[in-house]
Amino acid sequence: MTRLTLVPEPFTLVKFDAARVRELVDECATAVGFPQDVDVTLDVDEALPLPLTSTQSDVIDGRAALWCTGGVLEDPHFQGQMSEPIARAELAAMLLRAKDRLSGGFAEAPADADLSDRARAGWDVYVDGRLDAIGGFAMREPRRLYTFRLYAGFSDLADAEYARLRSTPSMSWAQLEEVVERLAAADPREEPKRPKVGRPTLRI
Repeated sequence: MTRLTLVPEPFTLVKFDAARVRELVDECATAVGFPQDVDVTLDVDEALPLPLTSTQSDVIDGRAALWCTGGVLEDPHFQGQMSEPIARAELAAMLLRAKDRLSGGFAEAPADADLSDRARAGWDVYVDGRLDAIGGFAMREPRRLYTFRLYAGFSDLADAEYARLRSTPSMSWAQLEEVVERLAAADPREEPKRPKVGRPTLRI
């Protein structure tokens, strides 16, 4: 069982069932092989609903610190209610990126808040490919491909790197940096920026 601290518990602004969120975290942790001896904090900012979607997966003092907006887990058709298929995929992705930081060659990666948009987009594709290989997750590949192209460039090179990232079973932060450098060198645009939705500075 995952050693999970859930914030908040219970939820008060959304109709999420805290007990079910805990069960989903356990299911996802098992599916992605997250180490059972690592403490996990999942902080869901329920004051940030759809369309505000953002996640962060960091490792602080050996503990996985996960943060997401409430909109990440929300059913797009029913305000304030959780979509289990969406929540499972998002929770698994957060756990897998934290696992990357712990033992998957990403220990040197900057904190999520400091990642470039190209690097984050590439890491997300790498995560999605592995989740798809595990199976059982509701992947939304067309949306991921568009997001990747938005930050990596609408080019044959970007599409080739997308396919490679999605199909590789293992890579390191240094290898992802090389991908980002190739994409940046081939993209004539100024690096695109998206509005940052991150962990509020006064939250622990």
